[in-house]
Amino acid sequence: YNSSQQVLIYPAPNIDFNANKYSGCLPLTVNFTDLSKDLEVVDPITGTIYKSKISSRQWTFGDGSIKTTDVDNTTYTYTKSGTRAVSLNVIYEGGCAAFKQSPQNYISIFPQPLSSFYMPAANTCQYPVTVQANNNSTNAVQYKWSVQGPPGSSISSDTDPSPIFSFQQSGIYKIKLIAISKDGCTHESSL
Repeated sequence: YNSSQQVLIYPAPNIDFNANKYSGCLPLTVNFTDLSKDLEVVDPITGTIYKSKISSRQWTFGDGSIKTTDVDNTTYTYTKSGTRAVSLNVIYEGGCAAFKQSPQNYISIFPQPLSSFYMPAANTCQYPVTVQANNNSTNAVQYKWSVQGPPGSSISSDTDPSPIFSFQQSGIYKIKLIAISKDGCTHESSL
């Protein structure tokens, strides 16, 4: 009597993923995509295809957060600046599991600047009235000022950290400051 039994052995999983963005300003929302494929083996005699499908994915986002999902896409929002490694653990129906970790600086999250200023009271009632802005912004390397209101107002330089504003007539003026960080992140404040 001669007996044989077929043994099914799947190939080693090839785990891979990508992100729709790898850097940005806080808060940074990133969409991750699992590029891993289902495992399959073809019976050389019958041509039958045997598959072991992915049953779950466990994402680790590098800041202590973990998310388990059964779909290949997931979204995560980073709320603290720094660089992060991301890892993915894929589990297949048959119990096979595989893991991949990105480099440490896979995702870079840049801090926001803080735009802050005040305008001291003018010491005159005669026009033109000039006032120098006091800029208290932090984490900023560039500035963009604007003024809205009655005609005739001007700014000595709209990119100066603390420019001088000149007002030609009474009225209500809106002054806006956009602070820009070295990474291009922006924050706006207005009076």
